[in-house]
Amino acid sequence: MFSTLYSYSFAQNSDWTREYPGQEEILAYLVRVAQEYNLYQHVRFNTTVEEASWDDELLKWRTRVTTAKGSKDAEFNPEYEIKSDFLVSAVGQLNQPQWPQIEGVDGFAGKKMHSARWDWSYDLADKKIALLGNGKTLSQNSCKTRTLTRFEAVLPFKSFRRLLRWQKRSLSSNARLTGSSHAWMHLSQTS
Repeated sequence: MFSTLYSYSFAQNSDWTREYPGQEEILAYLVRVAQEYNLYQHVRFNTTVEEASWDDELLKWRTRVTTAKGSKDAEFNPEYEIKSDFLVSAVGQLNQPQWPQIEGVDGFAGKKMHSARWDWSYDLADKKIALLGNGKTLSQNSCKTRTLTRFEAVLPFKSFRRLLRWQKRSLSSNARLTGSSHAWMHLSQTS
């Protein structure tokens, strides 16, 4: 994904080191923005939302959460309720690995990694790599290997890529997509 799409409209990043940044650079940007805007105090990590409902009398969200078993938080407060004016779901759709249904993949004796659980300690140098995916995995987890073979079922978002190339050529470096374009991008990716 083009680096400009990873910048928030209120915190544009003109310092991307490349057009397709790696996971570490994207994460560093997100952490920096969270620190600059003092957002960590409003975020709950290592928790599971068990139930969320709108309370018409209080005019607030009532969200019941549990903390991760074995965590420090679970020692003191394994389950609690949060009352809030807003509720933002930030679970992500790609955080749970989904392995492809390929005959024989379970019997593969080599190292298998999923982009949702990347093993950064594993040395890929001089290895023969088969990448199953749509290209974002490769651009975000770029590595030096002896051989890289890429398998892709469908070329994703051809028209969207053309739009991005046009935007990049046509607009100034500080331009950004409008909110309606973001909605279009989301709809395009899910269909």
